[in-house]
Amino acid sequence: MPVQTLGRRKSYTPYSCMKIITSNTPGSEDSHGCPFKHWDPDTIAPRFRKYGVPQVAINEILGLVRDHHYQIACARYFEATHNVPSETVSINHPNEYFQKSREFYNNGKKMPSSGVSASV
Repeated sequence: MPVQTLGRRKSYTPYSCMKIITSNTPGSEDSHGCPFKHWDPDTIAPRFRKYGVPQVAINEILGLVRDHHYQIACARYFEATHNVPSETVSINHPNEYFQKSREFYNNGKKMPSSGVSASV
């Protein structure tokens, strides 16, 4: 297959949470976006219950979503699912969420960088 048919092979920086929250809503065939902004709150609660998130945390998260504090809701979800003290986590980028989660499950050890920038 000729190289020109494979695309430009350009490396794109992934979007920050703020860019994802303020950009266009994903379509029905898309699989991206911020679940706290783009999902219906009535869909979030049963899913979080299924994941074992305590009802108190679900109520707090839904309140934050209703008040349009999507990044804080994400941080509270992280805290609830990783058993870390409330209001100790700040999430500004999906890669940051992933990296913090990896570190949590690897007993706090810093993980090597994947080479993907978390800027924008």
